[in-house]
Amino acid sequence: MKNDAAKVLSKRIKETEGFEDEIPALVAHWFNARGCRVRYDPRLAQIFAPIGDRRSDSERRLIWLSTQIAPTLRELQEWYSRRQLIALLFDGADPGTLEVVRSEADPQLAAYDARTRAEADETGRNAARQPAME
Repeated sequence: MKNDAAKVLSKRIKETEGFEDEIPALVAHWFNARGCRVRYDPRLAQIFAPIGDRRSDSERRLIWLSTQIAPTLRELQEWYSRRQLIALLFDGADPGTLEVVRSEADPQLAAYDARTRAEADETGRNAARQPAME
């Protein structure tokens, strides 16, 4: 996408009369917009109009979050609490420490939970039958 904008700009520069003045004006404008004073008077030439998408990087990132990440998070809320997901995303929680809230949403997890509960119950019964060691 960035190469497309560069191609359009390159074509515009070549088609502009006196493009030798346009290039320094464009560079000076770029640096001035970022707080760097350049020894060039940008009034000597016209600045090209912006090309392509006028949205900021932040806005594009927010769009990406809302279209790509938000659906995944909504799906994960079937298994994990919102609090846990927020801790994972913003507080650096270890994904391995998240507790499944709704094992019934996943048949494999429900079967695993039932099996581990049965094993724990059996282990507890066996431990109760063993005489205490002194």
